[in-house]
Amino acid sequence: MDYINIQEVAKKLNVSHTTIYNKLKNKEINKLLKPYMKKMNNVRYLNLEGIEILKDTIAVKDNKEKKNNTNSVKPFISNDESMLLNLKGTLLDSLNERIIQLEKDKEYLKDQIDLKDKHIETQARLIENSQILLRDQKLLMESKTNWWKFWKKKD
Repeated sequence: MDYINIQEVAKKLNVSHTTIYNKLKNKEINKLLKPYMKKMNNVRYLNLEGIEILKDTIAVKDNKEKKNNTNSVKPFISNDESMLLNLKGTLLDSLNERIIQLEKDKEYLKDQIDLKDKHIETQARLIENSQILLRDQKLLMESKTNWWKFWKKKD
């Protein structure tokens, strides 16, 4: 099977290679194209079947955009601006995912700190109880010693 790199595929489909890479970021499309794609030396290649599938997904998007444009009036956005908007959207999504992950990490760490605090508190109570027992044992020993001394003096 002949594989063609993404740059050549972009030329064949009259789109930018960025558009194709953005398509490949879509999990559904990536799963669909995975059997038809291979990667060598950090360059992705598609075979002819994969190109046809990619062409269909691009055509579906173009048809949706045409339908949306006929129903509503949208200002003209150049390719550079649309790529910039797409990049901003991608970055915002990535940042939102990172924020969510950091919040989960924060909750996990807070739970771990609470667990350590409980452990330290338990250890402090055990130490205090041990000190009380040692003190009581010392008093008992002293009282026994004094008690024997007391009896020895009377004899």
